[in-house]
Amino acid sequence: AVHGHWSCDAGRYASPAIAAPERLKAPCLKRGASHQDASWIDALREAAGALKQILARHGPQGVALLVSPQMSNEELFLVRGMFREQLRIGNIGGIVPPDPGAYADDFLITSDKNPNRRGLAALLPGCGDVEPVLRACAEGRIHFLHIFQYDLTRSFEPAFVREALDRVECVVFQGSWDQPTAALADILLPSAVYAEKEGTFTNLQGRVQRFRRAVAPLGESLPDGEILRGLARELGLDVPEGGAAALLERIGSGVPAFAGITWQSVGDGGQLLQTET
Repeated sequence: AVHGHWSCDAGRYASPAIAAPERLKAPCLKRGASHQDASWIDALREAAGALKQILARHGPQGVALLVSPQMSNEELFLVRGMFREQLRIGNIGGIVPPDPGAYADDFLITSDKNPNRRGLAALLPGCGDVEPVLRACAEGRIHFLHIFQYDLTRSFEPAFVREALDRVECVVFQGSWDQPTAALADILLPSAVYAEKEGTFTNLQGRVQRFRRAVAPLGESLPDGEILRGLARELGLDVPEGGAAALLERIGSGVPAFAGITWQSVGDGGQLLQTET
């Protein structure tokens, strides 16, 4: 419904990034000054154990998340259920301004290269900017920080990011590429890229669109939904089972903006959100 068979050059030639040398390929734990490969069970248990300790000592106000509009609607729905609804964590940021240097033509191409900013706004209403969360870290008010996808040094001074994260007891980075922010984390959880999983994004018009897996996840990386479910099991949280279609059905029945939207109704042409976000 948006472009038929056509694909933009940026999307068509993005394939080298999918198998780039800097992809994170295995879970890692920081031991001393370096990261060492770990099993998924050890990495998730360490992350869950640290989170439980922080919650016991500081409560939900000592925990923060930085979610990403690179994540699918279904992944953001799991974050909503686990962290906001069950753990009552309110310090959730995810909004950064578009890169001012990014190409835009004021017609079809915008400077915002994130595929799911509208979905993030609908699924996590009230999700704030990234900067206040970083400042809370720098002030010593955040003791556990879970970062999804972001390389914070692209939007903030690297020295500020380093100083802020150094004051956090445990930093978890869940993402696809080894970059400066990942290097600062205590626990690395490698996630699959869009071409290695399935789900839906909501474009800037508010159109929910499906995407499907084209290749297997690189190395030991996993889709964000699988990582979140593994973490939920270690935390003793309830999460809905099923793949993207089952999760989208739950979203359609529980989130007003997605009312009536299902995997089948989205089809190949997409489906507009029901309300403005």
